[in-house]
Amino acid sequence: MENMSPTLHLLLCSRRALEKNQVVRIGIDRFLCESKGPFAQIVAQWLNSLQKSQIDPIDTLKINPFQRSLLHLLKRSLKGEAVYPQLIGLEEEVVEACQTEIQTFLLKLPILMLIPLMLCQFPAFMILLFGPILNQLVGAMSGH
Repeated sequence: MENMSPTLHLLLCSRRALEKNQVVRIGIDRFLCESKGPFAQIVAQWLNSLQKSQIDPIDTLKINPFQRSLLHLLKRSLKGEAVYPQLIGLEEEVVEACQTEIQTFLLKLPILMLIPLMLCQFPAFMILLFGPILNQLVGAMSGH
């Protein structure tokens, strides 16, 4: 699951655990084993603070709204509430947000691809175009 949004990865791991009639903690543990990024570290710290019965740090973490909503849902699930329908709804929202992000990147891609053309190929083309003309001009001026 490389190059997948960490939020979506955690959501899918949790959903699969619930679909296999397992507790959501198994899905979270699976996510933590498979992921090593910054969000995985945040989830590990969050889970650690929940186990130690400390104050829930969700609202103080610097995470995006989808990740915050997912952690709130997982916290409710860890307390024994049924959250499967909400997980499915959140999954749809996250997938839609990922598709929007991809579309935004794809719209910027042609402009980004023009940068090497403008910086490398265009000057070389100009030298090829104006080189002979400048050579003749310099030759004509030195001949006088």
